Amino acid sequence: PNEDGVMVSRKYVAHIGEDEVGSLAKISEEENTTDPQGTTIIVPCKPGDEAEFTNWVRVTTQYWDVRPDIKGVEEFVWPELTVRFESETPKVWQILSRSGNHYGSYNRGTPKPKGIIDGIPYPLNWDNLQIDTLPADQADILTRLAGYNLILFFDTGDLPLTANREEVDYTPDAIELIRSRLSDLALELRKEISECIGNADNLWEASKKWNKVRHDFRDLVPSVEWKGHIVTGSAPDFSQAKASIWQFNRDWKGGSTFRKQKTYYGCRMTISEKTMLLVDEEENARPSRRRLTTLFNTKSDIETVYVVKLPVEDDVKLAESKKELKLLNFDLYDPKKLSDFVKAPIIRKAKVTTQGVVVSSTVPKIWSFRSNMSSRKDSWIAETDNKLIKDGEGLYVLLFRKEGTMVNGRLATNWWLTEAKKALGNSPDIHGIATKSQDKIGDKWT
Repeated sequence: PNEDGVMVSRKYVAHIGEDEVGSLAKISEEENTTDPQGTTIIVPCKPGDEAEFTNWVRVTTQYWDVRPDIKGVEEFVWPELTVRFESETPKVWQILSRSGNHYGSYNRGTPKPKGIIDGIPYPLNWDNLQIDTLPADQADILTRLAGYNLILFFDTGDLPLTANREEVDYTPDAIELIRSRLSDLALELRKEISECIGNADNLWEASKKWNKVRHDFRDLVPSVEWKGHIVTGSAPDFSQAKASIWQFNRDWKGGSTFRKQKTYYGCRMTISEKTMLLVDEEENARPSRRRLTTLFNTKSDIETVYVVKLPVEDDVKLAESKKELKLLNFDLYDPKKLSDFVKAPIIRKAKVTTQGVVVSSTVPKIWSFRSNMSSRKDSWIAETDNKLIKDGEGLYVLLFRKEGTMVNGRLATNWWLTEAKKALGNSPDIHGIATKSQDKIGDKWT
């Protein structure tokens, strides 16, 4: 405002002549305004210098709370500063992402530590900090910090600058201040990470948090604990507890379907934001695909689930398994129950007859065996009459997804079934009956 308290705008131009003497001139009369901006400084650039001008505006002002506007340059974007950790007291120190996402010629490649003085970044030269004169443990920590994308904030006058104001002047007091700030940073960082992981709800969540930071910070924070338990970032091998471990992955197309990668015995699980631990106590041969379908449909962020299937068919084995799991701290990982997810409905595709009539499809429950086929699944031909299960007769094997299961639990090979047919004079036929229908098998079957 002017002397009468009225908001006015005045325009001046600052100019450095060929004699390198600066001058300031008023270039317009006062105009009334409602803009409370205060002082607006417009800095022009020489034609042809736009790229270099823009580059150094980014370098020197990217840490300002209020950044300048750059006009006349297409697609100008300020670099994003992703803060991983920062001091409890604002504007003391920050550790940024290792991705090198802040800008500057000295920042290409491995990000280097910087000191921010009056909003301007100055590289911190580790060679000038005389770290080798420190005690071994302190020197080790400060040496490790040299590889971090960190910034230290200093108030005006905290650190002296060289005569050309392009570098920090490493006086004894400046060296002591920088080393002290770095030591405080390391202590506070360790405390922050330890508290973050220690406050997790369970050991699985603690492991997820540790896995997010340990790649970048394990040389400063070699180990962490959760309620007295060392957090390793992975789960124990729960198959030691007479439990089978199943891993299911979301379909690579991004849909809600999934494929079982393999059954793991003696595996360590990957713990991350995209994985989940389940326990299955249902009396099924394998974890329910329909329940898993519901899980993948409702948990869009989950890519992989691990299912610990307990031996519920045998009370003695089940008791032993639970005892072993307790010793492995299984409950501390807070596994979710697979049975808590409702079974997804079965969707059957309708069939259209040659007359164009739509009829409901049925899932075959009985198949005839054909010998000399290249694969086990091709060896089975579906029967159209499911009543044969009750009313038919002859020899049969139980099928699980068209895989013949013998009495001892092994899978019957094509060779075994073909030889059996030969021994019986190719008659009677061998049939396969779905495992789920075994309680409906008639008395005439053998």
